[in-house]
Amino acid sequence: NLFGTIDVVDVSTPSSPSLVKRIDLGFRGGVRSSYYIAGGTLFAYSKAVLHFIDVSTPSVPGPPRKMYTKNFDNPLFSVVGSHLYVYYGGGASVTIIDFSIRGSERQIGTFGVIFWATSFSVSGNTAYLGSKDGLYIYDITRPSTPVGSSLNAVSALSVSGTKVFAGVLRSLVVFDVSDPSSPQPVGDYSTRDYMINLELLGSMAVVTTTQQDLSNLTMQTYDVRDASSPQELGSLLVNDYRVPA
Repeated sequence: NLFGTIDVVDVSTPSSPSLVKRIDLGFRGGVRSSYYIAGGTLFAYSKAVLHFIDVSTPSVPGPPRKMYTKNFDNPLFSVVGSHLYVYYGGGASVTIIDFSIRGSERQIGTFGVIFWATSFSVSGNTAYLGSKDGLYIYDITRPSTPVGSSLNAVSALSVSGTKVFAGVLRSLVVFDVSDPSSPQPVGDYSTRDYMINLELLGSMAVVTTTQQDLSNLTMQTYDVRDASSPQELGSLLVNDYRVPA
């Protein structure tokens, strides 16, 4: 959130998510919507500095390693292997950073995409971007133009194989992208409010929703084993909980 903290929520019991720990990252401002966790590493961006933090033990995070960058202005992240993909909406570009050598992170490439996407994910050689204008799919081996698109306004997304799980207004929509040039909706489930974040944990989707005024921030869990019919499992009202002692 804006106070430089990350909240750890236990979803091992999907019907009853619970707050476990609040981690103070030690810096303030620009953190909300600018962090990503993959493989025990937290990637957090604040004021032209990209922080790499070991959170393999969430209750005892390691000291941040810093990489100074240009001002990305609230970027979106995705990770494939040892490559971090950083989407910068204002520059309509994706920067690729190699973090395979601890302490020697470096930029290795960049490519152009659409302006002002609200969600972003890379899977294999394919990049997926969601915006108010639709879902856009890029082959990052030749990313000059999108190879496919859908006109549904997408606010959040996550990818599993040939399925893209997306937040479309007040719905969780599943697209079949086995043919990237023609994404097809195959499942739809109404959520309580507008979706702002979505992550897949195996056969479970964890989504964050909020009202248009950013109130009623809620985390919800869904069983997505049957992509054509996601089922809600549980929820946690985030902005009303108390941090355990």
